[in-house]
Amino acid sequence: MKISNKVFQSILFCFFLLFSISVYSQTITVSGLKTWTDTEIEINKGDQISITASGTVFANAIVSCGPDGISNRPDWDVYCVVKGKPHEGLIMKIGNSEAVFVGSSFTYIAKQSGRLYLGVNDNDVWNNKGKFTAKVSIMNKNDGTFYNITVPGIQTWTDTKIDIWKGQQLK
Repeated sequence: MKISNKVFQSILFCFFLLFSISVYSQTITVSGLKTWTDTEIEINKGDQISITASGTVFANAIVSCGPDGISNRPDWDVYCVVKGKPHEGLIMKIGNSEAVFVGSSFTYIAKQSGRLYLGVNDNDVWNNKGKFTAKVSIMNKNDGTFYNITVPGIQTWTDTKIDIWKGQQLK
């Protein structure tokens, strides 16, 4: 049985996907004036998300904080998206999931797939100013799924149904 060059390349690509780990990194500006900032990063269940952040957000004209938030104001908890966590600190959610507190450094294994959003722990942002800068790194460990792709020799292109996002590299 003779295998065409395109079919052979497709088989090699499938084995590459089976044993690959990809890392994607992007820097996101998180405005203090919005509860949520869309990172435009799609997360897959099982991805490891690592975030480091810096910057300053002002809760009002006098009080400011870094990504770890303002921890000495329990009376401001009524304004927090993530209750019991420091006001104005960096938070995240995946899709419509419940928000979690991030702070200045955070690592998390995604429990669901969806779009990654970053924000400030404040549901009343009208008087805020400033921004955080967050470096988001996503490690995608292939889940062991084998992709069986047939590329007919008479077609120029075949949709593999495998999504690759902006900035992702295949090694």
